[in-house]
Amino acid sequence: MFLAGTLIMIMSVLMVAGAIFVSFFATSLEMKISSSCLNLFTS
Repeated sequence: MFLAGTLIMIMSVLMVAGAIFVSFFATSLEMKISSSCLNLFTS
């Protein structure tokens, strides 16, 4: 029983970490795209 609870806890922690990583990656990617678009417009 304890083992199953630990497994569920590890899985939820991994899911939260993955979600944070994905959102951070998407934000940085969005910033890069918007900055390159601004460079295209200004040049």
